[in-house]
Amino acid sequence: PEIFNNTIMFRKINTVFFSFFFFILIYQYQKNKHYSWDLTAYVAEVLKFDNPKDLHAETYTILSNTLTKERYNNLINFEYGKNNLENKNIFYEQLCFYKHRILYHYTNYFIRTITGFSVPDAIFLNSFLFAFLTVCLLFYISLKERVINLFLSGLIIVYLIMQKEFIEIIRFSTPDAQSIFLVALSIYLFFKNSSKSFFIVALLSLLVRSDNVILYTLLILFDLIINRQNLF
Repeated sequence: PEIFNNTIMFRKINTVFFSFFFFILIYQYQKNKHYSWDLTAYVAEVLKFDNPKDLHAETYTILSNTLTKERYNNLINFEYGKNNLENKNIFYEQLCFYKHRILYHYTNYFIRTITGFSVPDAIFLNSFLFAFLTVCLLFYISLKERVINLFLSGLIIVYLIMQKEFIEIIRFSTPDAQSIFLVALSIYLFFKNSSKSFFIVALLSLLVRSDNVILYTLLILFDLIINRQNLF
């Protein structure tokens, strides 16, 4: 019993330590945010929920009031950004490529509403939260399934966070972090044979990034092939 209690205590310490470390590491990486033109479109999509009289003007007012002068200029001082600023028709045409990410926009709107943050800050908070939730999910899976040693699992996840691709997910104002969390959760549910939960989460992920349908098509085909093999 004493050895069992020590093991449980060690697992709890590891869980708290790594969860805190994941949080700090992701927080530090997101301090160096990346402000691409995508932020302009996602701000506009959130503002749509407020039904502004002039969405174009409101979007750029929010950006100019929220961002530093240097960061705001980086969004408009190139041909594409300048065209969107000066021509409303081009601006609204570009929004057509973003509007289908419905759940992502609703999530950003919800974050802004409950926190009182500005729209750009709410969007970056989305990336932070879902990046953190993703690594916590991976850590939880390793804890629950006991595939590898918990401490080793924590070190692997720290290494993952420090990779360039994951750092970009943390720093960018895009739906990638939310999408990856939902995809990771759905894949876990898929291999746990939780069909209803899988389809619900998969559907939610498609409302964040529709191109996830390619992954789910491959997963379903994989499942069909495995089942056929089992029949024979």
